[in-house]
Amino acid sequence: MPILAFIFVVVVLILAFAIDAGYAFMKRRDLQRAADMAALAGAQTLPGCANATSFDTVARANVASNLGSNVSGLTISTSCGIWTSPAASATTPGTFVASTPANAASGNAVSVALTLAVPSFFDLAGTRTIAASAVARKAPAVVTFTVDSGLLALNTSNSVLAPLLTSIGITPSLYVGAAQQLVGVNITPKGLLQALGVPVTGDVSVASLSGVAAVKNLTVGTLLSATNTALATQNGALSASVTAMNNLVNVFANSPVLNLPVNLLGTATTPGILANIDVAGVSAANALSANVGISDLITAAIVGANGTNAVAVPSLSILGGTVSVVARVISPPQIGVGGVGAKATNAQVRLFLTVNSAASGPLGGLLNAAGTTLALPLVLEVAQSTATVTALQCGATPSTTLQVDSGLVNVCVGGTAAGVNVQTNPASCTTLMTQRTNIATLLGLINVGANVNLSLVTNSPAPIPFAGPFPQKVGPIGSSVDLSQIVTALIAGLSLDVGAGGTSTSQTVADGLVSNVPSALAGVSISTVNSFLSTAAAGLKQTTNALGTTLGGVVTLNLPQVVGGVGGLVGGLVNTLGGIVTGLLGGVSDLICNLGGKQCRVDVVSGSISSSQVAPVLGSVLYTLLNPLLTPLSNVLNTLLSSLGITLGMTTVTVDSINCQNGLVQLVY
Repeated sequence: MPILAFIFVVVVLILAFAIDAGYAFMKRRDLQRAADMAALAGAQTLPGCANATSFDTVARANVASNLGSNVSGLTISTSCGIWTSPAASATTPGTFVASTPANAASGNAVSVALTLAVPSFFDLAGTRTIAASAVARKAPAVVTFTVDSGLLALNTSNSVLAPLLTSIGITPSLYVGAAQQLVGVNITPKGLLQALGVPVTGDVSVASLSGVAAVKNLTVGTLLSATNTALATQNGALSASVTAMNNLVNVFANSPVLNLPVNLLGTATTPGILANIDVAGVSAANALSANVGISDLITAAIVGANGTNAVAVPSLSILGGTVSVVARVISPPQIGVGGVGAKATNAQVRLFLTVNSAASGPLGGLLNAAGTTLALPLVLEVAQSTATVTALQCGATPSTTLQVDSGLVNVCVGGTAAGVNVQTNPASCTTLMTQRTNIATLLGLINVGANVNLSLVTNSPAPIPFAGPFPQKVGPIGSSVDLSQIVTALIAGLSLDVGAGGTSTSQTVADGLVSNVPSALAGVSISTVNSFLSTAAAGLKQTTNALGTTLGGVVTLNLPQVVGGVGGLVGGLVNTLGGIVTGLLGGVSDLICNLGGKQCRVDVVSGSISSSQVAPVLGSVLYTLLNPLLTPLSNVLNTLLSSLGITLGMTTVTVDSINCQNGLVQLVY
């Protein structure tokens, strides 16, 4: 019996402690529920912590309504502050920092902490203190916006979009007419995803959505169909917007673009129609409820799906030669969705130009010889412009501020390393085209290689404010780029590059110079060579002197083979050429070689050119070919870019909508 009694007592104690722990757990659960509800109630008074009593009064009243007003041992602590969401890839929660008078207006969250003294149910363990805390935030505002430099303008004759549409079997005028009916018609990404059969939950992430088969295998045709379904759900099957969307769908008919894949959701490393919406303090669930312009959505999808297709550009005639041009969309545009810090970019376009010249053109002097030719592979790159949200406010009139940075204009001459495809690689051509490539044959004897990259520095305008109603467009803004500066720097850069890296012998250069003297002047070939080199040196000196001003303004010149800086090379080249010319002019006359013939003249010229002077001479000879050929190139490029609708350095930004998420609050901790 004593043993049984002891066992019974032990069992009773165990049960008592279990009931006691269960009671504390139940109280803890009730306390947490009360903290959650109080934080949500307090967050309803936001945004802004300027009213120091509003959130506290509401939160305490909510606690009283859920726990009763006479709970013994209950303490309540509230705070208004700023909640910062974790990054999309973070494994730790976000952070809450109480506001200060300086940043009270930015308050977006309320923190509630509750503690309660809970006596032991059987008075076996004294009084326990349990605690619960919660943080709720006012759902942040979300802005959607696009940025364009004229590439995707909705017209039939002045944008890259028109030839892109033609290349995929779509009539530009029909597309533009249908798309313009949808300007101002919005759809939410959430509605689009639901039309694709993808459920969108409160804790959804871009990573989880991107892995769903319907999103992963999305095509332009599927996107059009889902957009139509979402519009019918949103506005009604008989609405004007659905009719307009049907008209746009009909334009595509049986175009092959319908089967092309397209990426809807972009990430930090993978581009998509919608830029990385997991950043900038806005959860994916909030961003997916933003309003996105349908015309922007479809246009971006077309360009994205055709990012590897070329745009045909008619050949342009220069000085009797031919400039063949191909334009290619390297990176598609993106639609920005998010809060402060969200970004959107326009399309990145490269123009591939091949400048070929037979020396029978009006080049004059020695270079009329058939053996002097230029085959210049030239890439003109319009890099992506970026718009970044720097401020976003809600109120009677929602507003936002965007910083616009116009993309650099890059000009590249050179080859690529093995395995690098400049046709599709989105990296700058200045980092891709780093190998020397043959660009000319001089004097019928010498192959010349070069590698030169230029970048035009563009000025960013002041931040641009936008206030409703939306959509609202601002631009074009920025500073237009003067392409003549590109050509001046390109001519000088190629000449300097050859001057720094050209290789040959003085005998070979002299042979080429003397051999290419017109037959009518064969008796005065030394004088003719003197005059030619003098003219070449003077012209190159003038160009290189002007280059210093150009470089100090808007052009960055990269000569991979040049060591010691462009300025030192310019000075050394000009001084060397001046010395060569002076030496030749004071040298042996043509009379001495009247009986010695061509070889005598070759030896005289060769003897006046030392080994260290060969490269500068080659640079000056190349200059005489480049200058008359490329000087008109700036007008050609301007005409070409104008025909494609591209305005260098100028950007247009459109804010489609601001969703202030009125009344929506979320538990975040």
